Amino acid sequence: MNIKFWKTASGRYPVKNFIMTQSSGPAQRIMKDIDHLKEQGLRLLASNKLKKLRGYDNLYELRTKHGKLDYRILFKESRGTAWLLEAFQKQGNTTPERYIKTAIRRGSTV
Repeated sequence: MNIKFWKTASGRYPVKNFIMTQSSGPAQRIMKDIDHLKEQGLRLLASNKLKKLRGYDNLYELRTKHGKLDYRILFKESRGTAWLLEAFQKQGNTTPERYIKTAIRRGSTV
């Protein structure tokens, strides 16, 4: 699967920026999971690393765990490409709606 980082009109990459702001351990783990997505694509759905978000077309959540911390990257799959749209550190049991809305808005431009 191809991996593309979504870019703002001003040239920023929000997911890349998020990863770069993490300490080295979590950042390396997140990048390793992105590599797994690249290698295995949606076959990762069979694992606990990837989840399709119910009620949304082609919107997925890549799950990374580092110690007790949970990280998520929301992406849209389109024609064999995973567009990495939004990233955050998970705080509770559900994905906050604001992150989903941001991913949907960004995904509508790819």
